Amino acid sequence: MATPATSSFSRAGIGFGVLLQTACVLFLVIAANYIGFNYYQRWDFSRSQRFTLAEQTKQALRQFPKQTPLKVIVYFSPTNLGLASALYGDVQNLLAELQFSARDRMQVDWVDPARDLTRARELQTKYKFDGSENLIILDYDGRTKFIPILDLGDFDLSGMQAGEPARVEAFKGEAVLTAAFIELLNPERARIYFLQGHGETPPSQLTRLDEFIARQNAECYALNLASLDAVPKDAGALCIVGARYDLSDRELEILRRYWQQNGRLVVLLDPNSNTPNLRNLLNAVCIYPRNDRVQRFVPSRTVPGLMGIYRDVAGVFLPDSPITKRLVGVTPLLTGGTLSLYLDEATAPRADIQLRPLIQAAEDYWGESHYIDTGKLGGQFDSEDTGQPVIVAASAEKGGSRDDRTDVATSRMVVVGNSTFVEDNALVDVSSLGNLDFMTSVVNRMIERTKLSGVAPRVAANFTLSLTEAQLSGIALYTLVLIPGCAALLGIIMGIRRRA
Repeated sequence: MATPATSSFSRAGIGFGVLLQTACVLFLVIAANYIGFNYYQRWDFSRSQRFTLAEQTKQALRQFPKQTPLKVIVYFSPTNLGLASALYGDVQNLLAELQFSARDRMQVDWVDPARDLTRARELQTKYKFDGSENLIILDYDGRTKFIPILDLGDFDLSGMQAGEPARVEAFKGEAVLTAAFIELLNPERARIYFLQGHGETPPSQLTRLDEFIARQNAECYALNLASLDAVPKDAGALCIVGARYDLSDRELEILRRYWQQNGRLVVLLDPNSNTPNLRNLLNAVCIYPRNDRVQRFVPSRTVPGLMGIYRDVAGVFLPDSPITKRLVGVTPLLTGGTLSLYLDEATAPRADIQLRPLIQAAEDYWGESHYIDTGKLGGQFDSEDTGQPVIVAASAEKGGSRDDRTDVATSRMVVVGNSTFVEDNALVDVSSLGNLDFMTSVVNRMIERTKLSGVAPRVAANFTLSLTEAQLSGIALYTLVLIPGCAALLGIIMGIRRRA
């Protein structure tokens, strides 16, 4: 009589085990989905890292509140035969990354005017535009910004005369959109003044720097102190770029008062100038430009065994400052002559000044004090020269907190022992982006946009794969002969084995 009870107990145990296994499987599936949805890591394996957003872009997106998110309306028809159609895929990918990073802080609405004519007319009526071109419309807190799609790319039109289509040279959508985000978040444009009247670098040679400063929602103005008694009160910062002639005593006093009243100064030195008053202004904040030239040895390309002197300085960004901590790993290149800076860190605390080195020359550089007569003493390092660490850029802040998390309005100054690294002829290729990133971060620090200081958005460049005739023939051989042949041979072998 025990057999039925045992059988019933076994069936109940089996049923309970199946139920328990099902519950465990469901728990594991739910747990895996939850972990995968909330805790994950994304990687960008593209060659140019074109799908990786710059830190500045992410920081700008975080400033938009969830209660009033940024509205992005993409008024774009992919069937348009104009140049903008070549950017459709890039715009899609960029906005997908932006929306992923912003989460609830950004809403994207795609409108194809060729397919949704009613919606297109509603937008034209609401935002008052004619709808003749593809646009991105940014709407935030009652402020609107229109960005033509064509502004997001650089095109090579040289082949159109031969009947070839226009080619996209570079997609700069992230930089343009980030500049628009900053403008919406900070509707008042800061004013950056550039001192004139002392042989400074003319504005015509600083157009690229001016463009990048404009992307930070700031405007550049020339300033001559000859007829003024003080720096304008609306100055977000005052830049002195490559002054060849010295300040007058009166101008020196004006700049000293400006600095003491929480002024912001950016001084890019011309190493070949004789400017004792300007140096006195820097000495007052415990920064002393040395009378040397930063250089290193390089082997001659034409004469084996002969060494030459190289004075274009490859630098290293140091992590101890809010200006450069996000630039670590990027390489600045200071072209032309560069002098080193001595930081009097023993005296600075007594004057309530915080000194921080920003850029250090790479390990094989030194500061040569006998740079004029290189045939005698300038060709080798000696006790009178400046050894490592060779500091070529530094900052000074007076009266602020030593904790970077507490941003207090202070007197701020940035000094660089080179002025040509920001000129247009030094900013011609990708290797110069570190210079622009640095100046962007300096400007944002000066105008107190510390949450936005960081790496400027990178321009994604096209990559062309060049193959020789032999490589093309090899690819054709593998794809058209060997791989199909191997598949056919395996099929024949399997057919013979089955018949056997």
